[in-house]
Amino acid sequence: MTTLVQDESPDSPTEPALFDRVSRSIAWNTLLLPLIAILNALTSILVRRGFGLHSAVYDILLGLSNTMLFYTSLGIPTSLSKFLPEHEAAGGRVAALAFLRRAAGLRLALLCAALVPVNLFAEPLAARLLLGPHGALYIRVLSALAVGRALFELVIEGLHSNLGQLSVNLLTLLQSVCEPALIGLALILGYGIGGVIAALALAAGLLTASGWRPLARAIGAIPVRAAASPTPLWRDLPFWRFAAFTYVYELSLYFGGPDFSRTVLGAALGNASGVALFSVGYYVALMVVVMTVSGFRGV
Repeated sequence: MTTLVQDESPDSPTEPALFDRVSRSIAWNTLLLPLIAILNALTSILVRRGFGLHSAVYDILLGLSNTMLFYTSLGIPTSLSKFLPEHEAAGGRVAALAFLRRAAGLRLALLCAALVPVNLFAEPLAARLLLGPHGALYIRVLSALAVGRALFELVIEGLHSNLGQLSVNLLTLLQSVCEPALIGLALILGYGIGGVIAALALAAGLLTASGWRPLARAIGAIPVRAAASPTPLWRDLPFWRFAAFTYVYELSLYFGGPDFSRTVLGAALGNASGVALFSVGYYVALMVVVMTVSGFRGV
């Protein structure tokens, strides 16, 4: 009986508060994910209508960007949503913020290390991937897009860890509006594929800046409590075991996804237009699935 009284006291952790946060997260996911899926289709439609089969260059560049983002992640971003709350529970705001800074710094350092050789060998890489005469410039602009999207991903995962699904979905909704708007502007101004990639990089920067405030607010709401010095990230074995597991799992999905296929298909076929046809077919099938299950994904 004493245990029951203590569990219901105001000083003990309240399960209804956590239940309410989870319920709100599910509700916002279920309501907004279908709308986000519809708006994301606008980007593909604009690119296909603007470039036709030449949109294969856009497909290959996005495949290359996402490939670099995946290989250099080492499972770090997806592990934040599990371990950031654990550091918060163990050491409060200081421990959570220190862990987030170290994980984000390592993730960006790995990406930048990969971007150096990609930019050094941009011309032969562009020739191999059939990116055309301006391919080296496209790859250099693509580097800004990769960094911007890596930062945005860290913001999203940081918000995920605090059950900030409303902020996450609003940011994703903003992304689905901002990207086609900037792509449309680039097409109107006649900037071509390079302008489209630059527009996506600009969108990633704006979205990261927009997401930083709710993330800072969420971290600022974490109570400050005395705790031991946080374990250095390189010695955090539970984190690295979980990151390695998620990385291997995502690797198994990567080779069956469009990013791998779009990156190598043109070079293998010797005809970039085949990449555009493949991407359109894959995207149409994917959108049917996404629209069917988007509400359930919210749960």
